[in-house]
Amino acid sequence: DIPAGDLGQGLVRYAEQSGRQILYTSDQVSGRSTQGVRGSQTADAALSTLLLGTGLVPVQSRPGVYTLS
Repeated sequence: DIPAGDLGQGLVRYAEQSGRQILYTSDQVSGRSTQGVRGSQTADAALSTLLLGTGLVPVQSRPGVYTLS
């Protein structure tokens, strides 16, 4: 699970748990929050849930590496 709260902290937890690398600037996540992720989900579904309502979209740049835009 990833608790609701600061988006930057949520993305760090997501990367630790999924083994994926998420690239973003501090300006992109500053002041944004996440509803968090609960339960067992695929890595793709968890990332979508984590970013829901933020206006950010993950773009896969290579296997296991995503850039937020």
